[in-house]
Amino acid sequence: MSKLKEFLVESAIVLLFSMVFVTVVKADGSQGATYQFYKANQTFQIKMYGTNQPVTIKKGTVVKAMKYTEVQNVLPKSDAGKSMAQINFKLLSYKARQTWPKPHPGGNWTRSALKPEGDYLTQVSMPKGLLVNDNLSMEEDYGILSRSYHFGKGDRVVATTDGYLEYYARDYKNDHFVSKPTSYAKINKISIVGNKKYFYYRHHIKGLLDKKVHQSGQQKYRLTEINLKRDVKYSPADSDGETFVYSAYKLGNRKYYTSAGSLGG
Repeated sequence: MSKLKEFLVESAIVLLFSMVFVTVVKADGSQGATYQFYKANQTFQIKMYGTNQPVTIKKGTVVKAMKYTEVQNVLPKSDAGKSMAQINFKLLSYKARQTWPKPHPGGNWTRSALKPEGDYLTQVSMPKGLLVNDNLSMEEDYGILSRSYHFGKGDRVVATTDGYLEYYARDYKNDHFVSKPTSYAKINKISIVGNKKYFYYRHHIKGLLDKKVHQSGQQKYRLTEINLKRDVKYSPADSDGETFVYSAYKLGNRKYYTSAGSLGG
């Protein structure tokens, strides 16, 4: 067989193989966002990414998740017609996660596996208590504020979907999002005035420039967040011309950033 014929035959096989194993999905959620917010309508279990270890999501818990329905899938053990979900656990508090098992090697606690658990999730509005509420960027790290443009290179702050404010000191050894915060507190009150958001809680959060505003009580400390309503563009040397966009904020008197998408190179 000539080289040309061999190439044409191989190309046809690859094309046919790709067509056979294609999966067509129908996305849930509005305005094309990858992630939306959902409330668990019953208690259920879902496995952590890369493992067979199940974790429990309690009824009433609000989570950030990607959800869609498979309308065609010709693979064996098809999930066609099922509502699939992948949950991002980064906005779920450590208090909700502290009894979870440590992921096996190759696993990742920050998100779930993609599983047919979508029927357990009912879409809700974005919680008002998050640090970021002003756009529909539903990237993986949306809603997390970092001291650095590189999310693995700076301290992070998270206001969780279940009402906690958490501070994560940078993991200098591994440069990844560790599962246990350095310090955290239950949010007892939130006040919004213009571009400022005030978080009140009982005790000081180590690592944050919060302020003691009362001598005692559930609202003893306050952290002021200011939305600077300003985007910062950053092009790393290894980005092949791609520019990343970050929205700027202040917590106390320190600048923080959150991902707001990218501009292709």
